Amino acid sequence: MRYRLPMRWADLDQLNHVNNVVYVAYAAEARAALVEDGVLDGGLTPLSIAIDFLRPMPLSRRPVDVEQQLDGDVLRQEITQEIDGERIVFAAVVTRLGAPGDLGAARVQGTTIPFRGRRGDVDVSGRVDPVRVFEYFQESRVIWMSQGGRTRVLGPVVVAHLEVDYGPAAAWRQEPWETAVDVAQFGGKSFTLVAEWRDGETVLARNSAVLVAFDVETQAARSLTDAERAYLEGLGDA
Repeated sequence: MRYRLPMRWADLDQLNHVNNVVYVAYAAEARAALVEDGVLDGGLTPLSIAIDFLRPMPLSRRPVDVEQQLDGDVLRQEITQEIDGERIVFAAVVTRLGAPGDLGAARVQGTTIPFRGRRGDVDVSGRVDPVRVFEYFQESRVIWMSQGGRTRVLGPVVVAHLEVDYGPAAAWRQEPWETAVDVAQFGGKSFTLVAEWRDGETVLARNSAVLVAFDVETQAARSLTDAERAYLEGLGDA
């Protein structure tokens, strides 16, 4: 099954690539089309969404195609474009569907950040849209990596892999929630951040993100420097 949609200028990030959250929005729009066509039960909601970013997608006049395959409660999607007669896959999304459950006790012990939503973050059910949750985690990562009043030594990074597990649905509210972020693992060219979105003791969603150090000139991965590693370790100890 294929769903086609146009690109927009607003889809781009500061590196002139499609923003990470926009890929999730593409997948969500294609998933909604399956509900409209009667292929997918509209009562099911995402229990988890995992996305691999395979290559950066620049803005173009070509449409974006979402190739979809439904296997029970698992929806697999590829974000693609046809370029010079070849279909290029830019991202792969796996969504597990079902009824929301409990994510258990908090696991992330890192820095906590107050986070306030917006009224426009809710979907037609009046609950925070699953795509917006990806945006919450993205905002929290940016805040975390720039915290503490320290001179930032972290160079450009791109996200290679994201996973979000969803707990109870949350309605919008004026009072801020809390997110917690911590560094979990280092590689030679990458590091993994873990995060939780919380309402008091209740974990509303849990996230892990693999970020790769990126060379803007060569448009390729680069090694993390010792200074960058020390900076991130310092944030984790803050």
